[in-house]
Amino acid sequence: VSEARRIAGAGRRVLLCCFNKLLARHLATTLLDRPEITVSHFHGLTADLVRRAGMRDRIPAGEPLERLFRDTYPQLCLELLLERPGFCEFDAVIVDEGQDLLLPQYVDVFDALLRGGLRKGSWRVFYDPNQNLFEAFDPDIIVTLAGYGAAQYRLTQNCRNTAPIGLTTSMVAGIEPDQVFQIQGPQIRQRWYESAEEQFRLIADELRHLLDEGIEASSIVLLSECKLSKTVLATMRRKLPVS
Repeated sequence: VSEARRIAGAGRRVLLCCFNKLLARHLATTLLDRPEITVSHFHGLTADLVRRAGMRDRIPAGEPLERLFRDTYPQLCLELLLERPGFCEFDAVIVDEGQDLLLPQYVDVFDALLRGGLRKGSWRVFYDPNQNLFEAFDPDIIVTLAGYGAAQYRLTQNCRNTAPIGLTTSMVAGIEPDQVFQIQGPQIRQRWYESAEEQFRLIADELRHLLDEGIEASSIVLLSECKLSKTVLATMRRKLPVS
């Protein structure tokens, strides 16, 4: 966001693009005061350009959604930008979540959207290979981008997680930490359970512990791999010390 604001401050049109739709929505909210900056998640951007150009009739009938967004929309978008130069062009492109967007067909679209292309244009890519959850990261792309004379800078100071969280996560995941942790915080408490009833009791105990420590209820978030309706809280949450 800071880099987008800096570049736009010189009167240049900027595309800030990411993979996640909710992240794009959040970033757009923080940049409402800067109309020079277009914020979009990649797949929404390509689908919207194809729609605006009236090219949806080129989509094969019955195209599976995964192939539609991974291949068809980027290909149609690239054809559009090559057939109609200037249809959509930016003075600078900033890519966040690059580990999810560094596939050849995606990078070709960025190249076509950027004035001067990736070889001569102004662009930034922020990425974390450890977050390659969707297998949309081609290491050869990094080599290609570096070949354009791009500067590379490694961020080594972890300002997002506290030291106990970062170290515990590294141990659980079996990944050696390669960052310097700057922020201290409370030690991690791991609690194990063998039944739904015990799980609920432990959750309630932890909430009481946090509240007793002076943490506001509005600052507490419960995360689960399941939807709320599939967890023990679906039927028992009214018994929690907070709502």
